[in-house]
Amino acid sequence: MNANAPSILIFTRKLDGNLTSLVKASDKFIATHKGMKGFVVVVGEREKLQEQVKSLAAKEKLAIPLTFFADGPAGQTAQKYKLNPKVAHTVLVYTNKKVTANFALQQARPEDIKAVLGAAAKMIIDVDT
Repeated sequence: MNANAPSILIFTRKLDGNLTSLVKASDKFIATHKGMKGFVVVVGEREKLQEQVKSLAAKEKLAIPLTFFADGPAGQTAQKYKLNPKVAHTVLVYTNKKVTANFALQQARPEDIKAVLGAAAKMIIDVDT
């Protein structure tokens, strides 16, 4: 993935309907905006959640990659991001390795999804001008 590309990065601790709505909306947004990237990192035990993640991706026909931290949810990679363990979903919108918006969500309500996509859209407009 191009680290300089405008991107939506979703970290999640909960695989639920709220996450599905957020990921589906992000996936659609990315698909309709050339050059936009994104991925989802499940902050959990790969062994326990991998089948559930595969099922979600297949059922929803997601193009956005869903992955895990290579060294696990307590590893150095996860610690680097300083994710709040009390937050279900952390969303970073970034470009050129700089975060332009950060969302800490317990639920991904429609207004939260709208805010995330609005931040992503603004970033694309700023990049194009």
